[in-house]
Amino acid sequence: MQEEGYIKFTCDWIQEPISLFKEFKGLNNIRLSLYQKRLIGVLDNGVGFGNISARLESGEGLFVITGSATGGKSHLSIDDYSIVLEADIEDNYVKCKGVVKASSESMSHFAVYTAQEGARCVIHVHDEELWDKMKGRAVNTTKKAEYGSVLLAKEIMSLAGQNEKEIVMLGHYPGLLFWGESIDDAYNRLLKWIE
Repeated sequence: MQEEGYIKFTCDWIQEPISLFKEFKGLNNIRLSLYQKRLIGVLDNGVGFGNISARLESGEGLFVITGSATGGKSHLSIDDYSIVLEADIEDNYVKCKGVVKASSESMSHFAVYTAQEGARCVIHVHDEELWDKMKGRAVNTTKKAEYGSVLLAKEIMSLAGQNEKEIVMLGHYPGLLFWGESIDDAYNRLLKWIE
């Protein structure tokens, strides 16, 4: 069993509140919808899964992402988000600021934003039925690219760099990644697969 939900990168955490960001309302509304659809949540063992992020227009950081261990909450406040200030895939390093640490999947989100300047939102969900449906029909990472690994981040960066916006993570079952040029674009890509 993979160590789901646990941060595997080196995290330099500035533990202080973040300011309300322009994208908060739109991001939070989509996140609530994902939670209600059980695409973000918490497993029976208490470990959370799924997250959402948005590139910040303010320039305060690289992007904002739901915090670690927030998957079980239905409604999030500003204190449940973290801003990723710096990241490095090779060094498996993230510097973040917030009341909570950045999600354990921050490196996957960083990989998309690094590969695609036009990416504005990244959604990572878990759903066994949807994973089975998309496997073989959408692009995928290799089975060797496991949760939280540098290899997973590199493969996501490569696929996003080829403008692939829907990714099945074979080594991170049942993980799926969607990104778009807006929050709604990323969410609608996911909804098309569900429908």
